Amino acid sequence: MGGISSKMLQTPTGDVLVFHDNASEASWVDAIGRDVRKWEMRYGTDFTTACEYTVTAIGADTIVQGIVAGRRALITTAAAANSGVNLQTVGTPFQLASGKKLYFGAKLTFNTADGNDFFVGLASTDTAIIAAHAIDIGASAAGWYALSSTALVAYNEIHANSKTTTATPVLDTNPHIYEFLYDGTNLNFYLDHALVAQHTTYVPTVVMAPSIVLQSSAVGAAETCAINWMRCIQLP
Repeated sequence: MGGISSKMLQTPTGDVLVFHDNASEASWVDAIGRDVRKWEMRYGTDFTTACEYTVTAIGADTIVQGIVAGRRALITTAAAANSGVNLQTVGTPFQLASGKKLYFGAKLTFNTADGNDFFVGLASTDTAIIAAHAIDIGASAAGWYALSSTALVAYNEIHANSKTTTATPVLDTNPHIYEFLYDGTNLNFYLDHALVAQHTTYVPTVVMAPSIVLQSSAVGAAETCAINWMRCIQLP
């Protein structure tokens, strides 16, 4: 546990060396090879400009660099109902294309177990992925969410058509790893390295961006989300 291993995968443009967590071959850490596309939230990101991210704050909400060891960023919402941050990378650099494996993962820690709304994953360009405690049905997306509940939901959507699976265990204040691996046909969702579901329908094929959303619930308490890491890797 905790170590890194590697494996060689064949692609149409040549072999790719994929590094993965020892706990799961589906938990990718990096990949090296011709035409590999990859993105990772870096340490020291300046969230105050639109160079790397489009940040949409609903109220007096913030996302700042992480200053604690192992933390990339910290999102804090205002103490007001539905206040929060919608964060997406500039541009839409990834697409779930037939036959091309893609990994997305993030390690997150929340300060409450059921007092916020959140989404993390890939989504089409959308400054309101969550609004009024609901996922935007106009979006295309794949990832994980919770809506003012301890229920963690694996989710993918093409506009109003979606597929969901509720995971066990439920949301709490411990760090958790939220992942999915697109195998070139289907979406496989993992929570803390354990397979939760395989979704075969409503797999979005539009271009999408790494995205994360945190909003306060209707109660209006301030919420925080620590982002330990967040990455996306696609093979040719």
